[in-house]
Amino acid sequence: MRPIYLDNNATTRMDPEVLAAMVPYFTEQFGNASSTHSFGTEVGSALKQARQHLQTLLGAAFDYEIIFTSGVPNPIIRQFFRRSKRRRAAMRS
Repeated sequence: MRPIYLDNNATTRMDPEVLAAMVPYFTEQFGNASSTHSFGTEVGSALKQARQHLQTLLGAAFDYEIIFTSGVPNPIIRQFFRRSKRRRAAMRS
């Protein structure tokens, strides 16, 4: 019997399609999306496209409703959504 990994709190296997889409940003295009130099603007453009794609998938009215975070603890996310008028979904890694 093949073991099943259940500790997704520690780490989660990346979907192969997501990995394929992200490889360029892990290896070649790794600029800061907030920067104004060419490395940053390329990544910023890709991030905007990802936000718009996610907006469509979630049915959000505006792209600014999609917020990407990194390492934000659950209590902070809960507090954010308690204060938010539109509570849709939260995803974090």
